[in-house]
Amino acid sequence: MNLIIDFILVVGFTISIVIMILTLKSNQKKLTKKILSAIHLIALLYIINFYFQLHNLEILSFLTYLFTGGLLLCLGPLLLFYTKSICTTKKRIEKNEFVHFIPHIVYWSIITIPLLINAFSENDIFKHLVFLENYDIPYWFETLMSIGYIIFSIKLFSRYKSILKSNFSSLDLNNLKWSQFFLAGLLIVMLVDVSGSIIQLFVEIKWDTGFVTIISYIIILTYLGYYGINNSNVLIPETLLNSTIPTNSIVKKEVSPESQKSHIQHKENYFILEQKLNHILKTKKPYLNENLSLNSLANLVGTSDKKLSILLNQHLETTFYDLINKKRVDAVKEKIKYGECEKLTILGIANESGFKSKSSFNRIFKKETGQSPTEYKNTILNSNTLVQKTHETI
Repeated sequence: MNLIIDFILVVGFTISIVIMILTLKSNQKKLTKKILSAIHLIALLYIINFYFQLHNLEILSFLTYLFTGGLLLCLGPLLLFYTKSICTTKKRIEKNEFVHFIPHIVYWSIITIPLLINAFSENDIFKHLVFLENYDIPYWFETLMSIGYIIFSIKLFSRYKSILKSNFSSLDLNNLKWSQFFLAGLLIVMLVDVSGSIIQLFVEIKWDTGFVTIISYIIILTYLGYYGINNSNVLIPETLLNSTIPTNSIVKKEVSPESQKSHIQHKENYFILEQKLNHILKTKKPYLNENLSLNSLANLVGTSDKKLSILLNQHLETTFYDLINKKRVDAVKEKIKYGECEKLTILGIANESGFKSKSSFNRIFKKETGQSPTEYKNTILNSNTLVQKTHETI
């Protein structure tokens, strides 16, 4: 068992160094690279510490504990900053945001350093550690804080994704999936660690369940390194973060006749706006532009981003992203129906219809039609052939 764990730790150590080097050389922006490198460094230090523990190298284990003691408290804030860096135009961590690292400093001051001093002294100088260790308070403090940050980061990521869908038409969601997996994977790793600790309270286990956690962590980081290093950043302008309109913001309540009249007028205004939008989509076909945004469409319609967003989200119960890509799918279907696929490939037709990437086109097309583009093309061709044979028979 020890040989297997030893091998995994060595592999994890090597992978962490390789990923850190590749991260620093990647095409991501500087802040993202720095944060990811810090996350890899945390993993590297834990791997080294576990390796020393596995081989009973006490002095080296104590020395690495000087760095790893309470270091998990830095992981949560780093994940929060990482989420912001990949989804926004944020270029640096602000001074007031360093407050997130205060728990780590406190932990390091009252637990890590005192533990090391007690370990190298004949008498236990710091008596408070006995109480803390009896109830495993340091572990639960670190773990629960980290889980809280991860959950908050996942929710924040979902909010950013919603903002992107409300404002941009060409968004390859595959670029976001690896980040979602990374955050969700880390949450699973933390829950595995908690489960192991709870089991140890009731069942005597001879080996350290922490090794399961670090091995799971190595797997997640390997995934991040393989799939995530060269993914492009999806950036949300700062102005959009405070101007989103929730789709469920309508509250039912008693209204006066004056308010009811105003409400009817309000609905009429948005009905007119809907007619204008449909006219623009039908005549100018702005969805053929792969870089179409909510702002540019609002300018064409002659309204503001906010009003157009309200129309889509609250009145039409859709998002800008879904509306535009549905129109693009309709354009592809029409071109296939009228034989454009004889001149162009399906991907070529998709590009002409406003789709920016093959992966997003395939996913959106299947969502709208229930078929892949190739399946739909074959269905149309077979249908046309059948019609032609029927005419020939007649």
